Parts: sequence; structure tokens; C-alpha cells
Amino acid sequence: MAAEVMEVKPQTSVPSSAATVLVDTVSPSGWAEAIAVAGGWNPLFSSEVWADYLMRWAGCRPRYVLVSAQDGTRLAAWLVFVADLAVFRRGWKRLACQPLQGLAREVVWFAPPVLYHPSQAEAVSRVLAEWLQRAAAPVPFVRVAGGPWLSGVATPLRIETWATYLVDCQGPEDELWRRLKHSARKSVRKAQERGLTVRRLQSRDEIPSYCRFAARAARASGRALVEPDLPMAWDCLRPQARLEFFVAELGGECVSGLGVRGQGAWISEVGSYQSVRDRAEQLGAQDLIKWEVIRWARSCGIRWFDLAGVNPEPATAKQAGIRQFKEKWGGCYVEFPRVRCQWLAPRRMRAAS
Repeated sequence: MAAEVMEVKPQTSVPSSAATVLVDTVSPSGWAEAIAVAGGWNPLFSSEVWADYLMRWAGCRPRYVLVSAQDGTRLAAWLVFVADLAVFRRGWKRLACQPLQGLAREVVWFAPPVLYHPSQAEAVSRVLAEWLQRAAAPVPFVRVAGGPWLSGVATPLRIETWATYLVDCQGPEDELWRRLKHSARKSVRKAQERGLTVRRLQSRDEIPSYCRFAARAARASGRALVEPDLPMAWDCLRPQARLEFFVAELGGECVSGLGVRGQGAWISEVGSYQSVRDRAEQLGAQDLIKWEVIRWARSCGIRWFDLAGVNPEPATAKQAGIRQFKEKWGGCYVEFPRVRCQWLAPRRMRAAS
């Protein structure tokens, strides 16, 4: 597909009178350098490696978006995906989306736009919101599945506040240990005294058995696998990024597992799975895994371990429990805006303009 160019007059000033949004399905020259300036977010989710993985796993079509001022000054870079509505759904939800195939698409992203000039954040926000409304996909309806957004800016998109904990994994190990809350240290010691051990999967040959464990654990807890095709994730991500799986074992039995993925100085957790035994006997396996991930990250020179999000205003006991579990690892609490799921009608908006 040829690159799409759209000139948009922003509501706030930019270095010149207009901003140009250049969108393509292939990465432009220098994309890795363009996103290298990203601060405060896992760079994997803006990378070509991530785009290739989502294309191969789910058929998501990437959009490499560059925003430039009229004088050529680069303002922002952003990786967005356009997918069929059924891609990220399982079971009956996938079937429910079938009648809308061909009429609607879903737009999703995993990292906010990389911003080069903080003073232009609001201008970039408006320009990108207009691009989503007018040029996201050539279908009657677009569902914006949302993702993190630029902080402190106005936008016509619906925004909600979300949060995460970022654990700094660098420094002396005894200092990292002291940063943990007493409850975390107590649980880790208890798990060790019970004889639990943690190991990191070393080869692709171990992935099928881990997948079977994860599937059993997910069914037992009444939820779906976060990533149903872990072998493909292993093949796509490991050559150029970090993808690791940690398992806690007791007497040779796998009782808990956790994945992490990232690039550069960042990793984010993904796919936490507990066995029935781990929950019933309160083995503390997830606590031990978390501590071992922090130790491993420190040894690899990784600085930031993103614990993958919490609700800043827990609406249920489960959400409150998740936040309580994640806050005990000594991480920095960070709130950020994200776009809420919403429907747009880009063709109707184009016709009205």
C-alpha cells in the first residue's frame, strides 16, 4: 500500500502553519532511531520487531505514523495497528464479531506517540486524533480499542486514567531487597523455605509443556490465555528483543509461571499463570518469581520492570487485590492517560468535511 499523506491544520501552533501526517504500512528509513528517543515506555511496543510479531500472529496491519511540521521538523512517531474485530477475542466474542467483518475494523496501539517537542504535545494529540477519525481504515466504522496517550493534553477522544508500577532493578541486590514491602519479603522467604525454586526456560523445546500448563491454569481461573501462540512469540521476538518465561516448581511440578518481554532497558510482565495448587496452598510462587525476575533483570543490566498496569480506582475486590499485590515490589507508582474503547465513523466524517 502506498504511503498516505494527510495535511491537518492543528488547533494550537506548531513550528509552522500545518502538520503533515505520513502513514505507511512499512517502516520508514530510520524508524528505530525515530523511536529511540522514547522515554518512560517500553520501546518494544513501538518497534518493527513488535509489528512483525503482530502481523504474523494475528494478521494485524501496522501503520507507521510520522508527524512533521511544514518546515520538516519531526514532531512525533507512532506505531498503530489495524485489525479485524475478532483478532483479540476468544470464544463466543469472536463469533459475535463475524457479522461485522468487512464493515468495521479495530485500531489498537500499545505505546503512546513518541514526542520530540513537549511543547507541541497538544498539537500532535489533535492531529493524531483527527487522523484516527478520518483515515484509520476504509470501512464504515472503526472501533478504537485504545492504548496509552500523551499526558496533559486535550483531545476529542475519550480518556481515562490508568496506572502502573515501575520497579527499578538496578543497584545493590540488598538495596533492592530492602525496597520490597515486608509482606513481599515474608512471602519470598516462605516460598523458599517450602522448597520452591524458580528457573528460566532456556529453549524453544520447553515451550509446548509451558503452554499446556498455562492453558490448564487459565481454564482453572476462568480466563483465556493472554498469548495463545507462545512458540510464534518465541520465534518472532527473541532474535531482536527480550522474551523470557519463568516457572516456579515444587518437587518437579510446575506451580506458577510468568512471562516478560521488552527491549533495551525495559521489560514488561505478561501472562501470569497460577496452578490450582499454588492458589489453594498459598505457596507464594508468584512472589518468588517476581523477586527472581528482578534479580535476573539486574544481572542483565535491565533497569525498568513494568508490572503491567493497575486500576488507580479499583472497582472490584479483584482489582484492589491486584493493586495490593503489585505495590509491594518497591516500584514507582505512575499514572498515565489511555484512550477508552469507542466507535468512530470515519467515512461519515470524511463526507461531512
